[in-house]
This record gives sequence, structure tokens and C-alpha cells, in this order.
Amino acid sequence: MKSLLLRAAAIFSPLFAAALLTAPAHAAPFGVSPPTPNQTFVNQEKTFYSDLTDGTAVIHHCNLSVDGISHGAMTVYTGSGGKSAYLATSISTAGSRIMRVTCYDAGESNSGYAQTTVTVFADSSAPSVGVFTLAPTAPVAGLSVNIQTYYDDTDFGSGLDTCSLYVDGAFISLMNLSGGSGSTAGTASRDHTFSAGGSYSVKVNCTDRSENLGTRTQIVSVTTPPDTTAPTVGQIAGITPTQNVATTISATYSDNVGVTSCKLFVNDFDWGTMNLSGSLSGTASKSFAFNPSGTHYVYVACFDAAGNDTIGATRTVTVNPPSGADTTAPTVGQIAGITPTQNVATTISATYSDNVGVTSCKLFVNDFDWGTMNLSGSLSGTASKSFAFNPSGTHYVYVACFDAAGNDTIGATRTVTVNPPAGTDTTAPVIGTVLPSSATQNATTNIVVEVTDNVGVSSCTLTVNGVLAGAMSVAGIPSGSTAERLHSFTVSGNNTIRIDCQDAAGNVGTRTTTVSVTGSSSPTPYTNRLVKLACPAGFIDVNHPCKAVYYVGSDGKRHAFPNERVYFTWYSNFGGIIELDGGTLATITLGSNVNYRPGMRMVKFTTVNRVYAVARYGTLRWVTSEAAATALYGSAWNTRIDDLSDAFFTDYTFGADITSASSFNPTVEAATVSNIDTNLR
Repeated sequence: MKSLLLRAAAIFSPLFAAALLTAPAHAAPFGVSPPTPNQTFVNQEKTFYSDLTDGTAVIHHCNLSVDGISHGAMTVYTGSGGKSAYLATSISTAGSRIMRVTCYDAGESNSGYAQTTVTVFADSSAPSVGVFTLAPTAPVAGLSVNIQTYYDDTDFGSGLDTCSLYVDGAFISLMNLSGGSGSTAGTASRDHTFSAGGSYSVKVNCTDRSENLGTRTQIVSVTTPPDTTAPTVGQIAGITPTQNVATTISATYSDNVGVTSCKLFVNDFDWGTMNLSGSLSGTASKSFAFNPSGTHYVYVACFDAAGNDTIGATRTVTVNPPSGADTTAPTVGQIAGITPTQNVATTISATYSDNVGVTSCKLFVNDFDWGTMNLSGSLSGTASKSFAFNPSGTHYVYVACFDAAGNDTIGATRTVTVNPPAGTDTTAPVIGTVLPSSATQNATTNIVVEVTDNVGVSSCTLTVNGVLAGAMSVAGIPSGSTAERLHSFTVSGNNTIRIDCQDAAGNVGTRTTTVSVTGSSSPTPYTNRLVKLACPAGFIDVNHPCKAVYYVGSDGKRHAFPNERVYFTWYSNFGGIIELDGGTLATITLGSNVNYRPGMRMVKFTTVNRVYAVARYGTLRWVTSEAAATALYGSAWNTRIDDLSDAFFTDYTFGADITSASSFNPTVEAATVSNIDTNLR
């Protein structure tokens, strides 16, 4: 590029051309300046040029020679800076070489020449090839992976010629060079699809224009595409069992890869693994003795190596009692009324009776088995057990009793309100606004909510449309926490979600809201990747659209980085960016700007004399004093401040002020996000 700029300056600047112009070697009816530049590398193509001056004769054509050997006719050009001649050529031998420009008029009756000594350097330094980066980082067989490496030929280098990609010794293709042929540094990349899983030897050879070779080889592990097909499981074969008599329970199964295990479930209880007759298909069987008689619900669940599972259809089985057996179940009364206090032992009791005799009774609190109770008699009596409730609040209690024949009865459930000890925490957590309020069908959405409590939040759960989705992760200071969980909405329209949060004392806070789910989304090939517009050849202005880098979120939108400072709070380098043509980039809807990663930097607006810490979801919290800033970011806190243009004011919201280190933890705040998706509002 430097040589091209010098050439352009010589051609188009009269002053520059006049400075280079020297007298020809002998008198002639026109002037020819010595050719420039006077340095190059072996085999490096470079443009040599000479300034020309018409005199009594008009220069028509010129020739360039090196050590008396012609390198061809030069292009004669007349511009605003005068007349010049130029030719792009290379020299194959190192050392000092005599380069001559000889010019003629149209009839070659007049001529003039000028010459100079050109120093030709031999480049013996091989280019360096950096460690490969892969996108995605874990390649999958059958899916394209971008292989990228950094090359460097700046150490007295002649510039890169080509980089080639090899897999297991076989040439694949030339790689794309970010700086183009002749560049001294940049990235080489190429997409490749591995046909099968396993380990591959991947090599990149980079050759400079002096034919020096730099190489690097790495082992790349490729995984097999995941098995997503669950086994098929048939219904339990028909059986007519008798109580306490072993019966073979069986069901058919099949799988595209192979079934690894099947389990027998009776009345939703796991009775362990079954015997399999084959892998791809067969019959799962297990010997089982039902007890007691009566109705039972039986099904089989089968699993493959990838963790896919299928529960077969449930079969209702009627178990016959043995001839002459006791088939009458005990009677059980409701729990006697109690007014318990948290962590204080209370006697729980219920009456029972049976035609033959009760053998045992068990206490259940909130559907959990707390073991056997004390019995006052056989045919009838009172079952009792000492129990300390924890936490305070509402609990559900019942008693189940059994006889020797295996007959059982569950008594009526009693709702028990447990009082907290005097002076204990009775304040339930307060749940703030649930975000987001909208989502895309089948896309992964991060459900997040801020929770406050006078003591601290211990756990939160997410329920969607009446179905428990699972526990939420809770992070933050005791008095103010953030609870979140990733969820994929499968139903469009308004989805009802409920957040339940509990503190250590058992106090529960609840918030119910709706999330509007629209559309059906399928991830783009660029989901969770960095993309940009491919730049055109030649000089590129810093404000050209191809300089913008985007993150493609799970919402299917591309989110722009406002500047490099924001980018480097999320990434350490510019590796892994995919270049797209304008048409492809336009198919990805533009979303919101990417905010600073929480906890990493502080910011201030040019028109507002305040410094803010950056929290989750682009929330700015004013650091009210130097003491607070020092406590959060150390004595060099002022080096952690970035100026933020007022143009990005609307990208952020404002939260509570920070008056001390106890109200904000940068490390915890940064840990609340795993990627940009988890910070999008």
C-alpha cells in the first residue's frame, strides 16, 4: 500500500514529480528521471516509475530493463502532475541491480534514458502461523466449521502469497486472506465440513512471495451429531396377576441407535431395570409380585445412550387376592387438631381400625414419608408421633395404615398452620417486575426478576401455564437478589407465568404475570455468533458499514456493538467474526444495541456530571462518592471509566444509587451473565 501511495503521489503531484526529476545520462531532446523505488524483495511484484519531460521531441514509448534484460514496455501516462511511465514487475535475484528506463519518440529517431541501482533483498524469514480458532469451537460432523488462524510476515518479510488448508495430509483448498495477497499480517480462514466424528490432523501452510514456508498442525476433535430420536415403547402385555405371586411383566421396544436400558414403574414407583432381549429392538421383561390386591398402574420407560427416553402407555392391572385372603383395608381417621409452633415438637395423632388388625401406620407431611407411628392397639386404637414443623406457614398432613394382608388406607388430609417463634422473620420476599414481557415461540428466553427480602432469598421457582418449569438460579446480595431461568415457550399467545420465592424462614412471595409469545422461530445459522458486512476491496473509511460488528441473539436479531470499548467487555479479540454479503446480512432483523457487560466498567455521559456502575440489562447505578468507587474498583477506579455518547442514552435504564460497597458487587454482577443473550432485555 505504501508503494502505491508513493506512486500515486509521484503521478499526481507536480511538486513531488519535480523533486524526483533528474537530468538524463546524456543530452536528449526530452528528459527521463531515474526509476524509483530503489529497494525491493526477491520475487516481490512492485511498480517502478519514472518522470518524463517532453522537449524538442515527444516521448512515445518507454522500456524497463534490469541488468540489461528487458522487463517489458512501460505505460506512459499524462496526468495533472505531468508525464510519467510505470511498470509492475519483480526481480528474481538478490543484490544490487542496474535498472534503466529508456524512452523513444514515435519513430525511435530520438531516445533518452536514466538508470539507478536497485537493492534487491532476499527474504529468508518464513511467515508465522498462529494457533487455530474454530467456530463453533466444538465441531460436529456434517456441519460447517470455520477454521481461522493469524499469519505474520512483518519480520523483514516480502508479504504473504497463499495459505493452504490440509486435513489428514490431503489438500482441501486455499484460504481467504483478510489482507489479501502481499499483506504482511492478517487472518486466514476457510469453512470446512468434517464428514464423520473423530480426531483429524489439520494443517495450514502459509507461503510468502519469496517462497518461504510457515506451517502449523493441530488435532481437531469432531463429535458425532447428537442422537435426538427417542426409543419407541409398547404397552405392557396383558396379565392377570395374583397378590404376592410373581408375574412376568413385558413390553416391546425399538430405537434407531439402540436401547441401553428399560425400567419398570408400578404406581409411578421405579422398580428398577428390566431384562432386554436385544439392542435395536426386542422385549423388556421383569418378574414382579404385586401387593396388595386391587388396581395398579404399570408402564415401562426405555432409554438410549444419548439420554433420550420414552414412557410407554400405562396399563391398568387388576390384582386378584389369594383365595380366602383378607381384602378389607383399615379405616383411618383425620389428624387430630393441632396448633404447632415452628421447630417445637408436637404430637400428631389419628384413630384407626381393621377387621383383622393394623400392623403399622405412617405419618406423611407435605407428601413426604416421615416414618412409622406408635400404635395403641391392633384391631383399633390411636397412631401417634412427635414431629417438629419447619418452616412456619401452611403444611399438609395425613396418616396411612396397613394390615398384614397388604391392604392400606390413606386418611383424610388436614391443613396445618404452623406459627413462627416469637420475634422470628415473618416477612415474605417481594418480587419485582418479571422480564421480558414478550418472547418468540420456541426460542430460548431468559426469564429474570429482581427479588428483595429483609433477610435474604433462599430459593425461587418458575411455573409456566400451571406447570412447574423448575428452580431458578438466585444471585446477589441478601437484601436484593436476581432470580433467572432459561425457558422455551412452545405455545404462542399469552403465557401465564408465576414466580415463587422463599426465604430461610419459609416465608413465600409470589408474583403472577403474562408473557406475550409471538411467531414461530427457528435459529439462524448465525445464532450466538459474531457477524459483519464483508468490506469491499481498496481503501475503507472507518465509518463504512462494513466496520460494524453484530451479535446474533437467540431472538434471531442482530445486535450492534456501539464501539470497541463495549465489544472488549465481552470478547478479548476479533477472532471468529463471520463476514456476510449485504443480502444475507439484511435477512437478519436489526435488534437493540449491545450494552456494557455488567460489573466490568463504569461510564459517564458527556452532559451529566455523574459516574455510573453498569448492572444487569444495561441498568446504570450512580456511584455517589469516591469512597464507594474505591471500595468497588480499587484506588485506580478512575481508569475504569468510559465516556458514553448521549446518543446511547436510551440504551440504558437507571437503578438505585450506590452509596457503599454493600449495595453492589462487580464480580457477582459480571457472573450473572454467561453471554450477551442473558443480558438482552
